[in-house]
Amino acid sequence: MDKIGANIFIETVYPGVNVGCVVTEEGAICIDTPLLPGEAQRWRARIRSLGGENVCCVVYTSGQSERVLGTQYLLSDQQGPPIAQPLPDRQVLRPRRAPFQRPAAQTTSAIRKSIRKGTILAHKSAWEQVKEHRTDNFRQSMVDTLGDRDPDMINLQVVLPQITLDTHIQLFSGDITVTLLAAANGVLWVWLPERQVLFVGDTVVVGVHPPLTVVDVHEWLVALDQLQQKPQFQDAMLVPGRGPLCDISATEPLIEYLHTASKLTQEVYQAGRSKADLNGVAAELVPLCPVPDGQWERVQRQIKLGLDEMYDGFKAADVAVG
Repeated sequence: MDKIGANIFIETVYPGVNVGCVVTEEGAICIDTPLLPGEAQRWRARIRSLGGENVCCVVYTSGQSERVLGTQYLLSDQQGPPIAQPLPDRQVLRPRRAPFQRPAAQTTSAIRKSIRKGTILAHKSAWEQVKEHRTDNFRQSMVDTLGDRDPDMINLQVVLPQITLDTHIQLFSGDITVTLLAAANGVLWVWLPERQVLFVGDTVVVGVHPPLTVVDVHEWLVALDQLQQKPQFQDAMLVPGRGPLCDISATEPLIEYLHTASKLTQEVYQAGRSKADLNGVAAELVPLCPVPDGQWERVQRQIKLGLDEMYDGFKAADVAVG
């Protein structure tokens, strides 16, 4: 665990995900969760040892499974109804102001009143993705894939967001302001302006291949451009979705990677070739980032899945124009 600011802690050792915690007067604000039950339980114990006896809220930076499956263990000791009971209908918050601006006091008050202990927040488009993780088929796939690493996976209960947003909101506790920013469809950033810390989820990764299935590549590039252009982020410490802490300079190789992946995929599509030909593109991309020993084929398959979605996006755009 690393302390990166007053009452701000991150953990970067869990496979596939960095998680964070901001300890406030009203409880801990958790950013994403570990994937495996045992890891989530250990993370909860560490949060408690830091003074986060209660979890004020959990923020999903996206609806990816590795970022949301540990929530049941972060909230398992909270007062209130068991999380296995039906969840309340979600509330969608849409402050009528441009992103990156401070909400009016009235809006902030209304938002603050709507957040109770143990609330889950996410982008509005992430809600559907998290909902898909609540099916029996998904639960069984997790048991089949990860059950040998953690037998408690059989007890998986996926917790849906109760509050979603598509612009921004701010949370206040003592001298800590936490701003949730809709960075792209399905993706939130968590900005702590007084601490100059920005949790960017999988829109920025360091030393690993970017997960191309997280967000549309065009929206991703727009988000990275905003990250580079907004003055408030110029000196910020970034907590990437995967890999070590960084600053905005880490976006440069990522942007180049995304442009390369998009260009090569578009060439395959425009040439009338099938998605099977994207295997060659994936093979070209694998050497661009470090790959653990023995993981070459697995990484290539993951890249290919993202390229398939990119290909389908080009096809859908042509259909829409036609």
